[in-house]
Amino acid sequence: MINSENFKLIKHLADIEDVNGHDIELNYGQWYDNQPTYDLRKPRLDKHGGFTITSYGARELALILGREFGVLDKDEDTIDRQVMDFTHIIVVGDINWPVERYHVYKDVRLVLPIKKNSFGTMEVSARLDMNEGVYFIPMAEYKKVENGLLCGKLFMNDWLAMKEVTRADELALKMFYWND
Repeated sequence: MINSENFKLIKHLADIEDVNGHDIELNYGQWYDNQPTYDLRKPRLDKHGGFTITSYGARELALILGREFGVLDKDEDTIDRQVMDFTHIIVVGDINWPVERYHVYKDVRLVLPIKKNSFGTMEVSARLDMNEGVYFIPMAEYKKVENGLLCGKLFMNDWLAMKEVTRADELALKMFYWND
């Protein structure tokens, strides 16, 4: 097991053998007060010498490896798809994906309306904040659709500023946003 007072083990998932025959542990746990992550490292090492991956990253890795080894169909995707419904705000910016542990998040493939040569849609990776009703889209995903995006968005700095306003101000800002 990981020998660190800064790591809280939630679940030991497996012991995996590396190319030299040494054990590597796969655990689900929490470093400090951060969001829990999947952790892969040799036993009795502290935070150095291994790596962690978010739930979203772990799902993506599982899909990639499942396809690579023929366990999953090449087109199979288990991450939920959601169509932009305009009752949620899109916030664009690079965020630390395991942000604020008191919020409930759902990783989704967000279907956005776009217009390039014709009207259509495009899917991007997003995280839905169930508490705030906001889709967070990383800047790299936004760059894929920015020229043809047919719905409004806020950049991270604007969103953070908006969180400081009163409820009445927020509703007024949402009405402005919807008419953008």
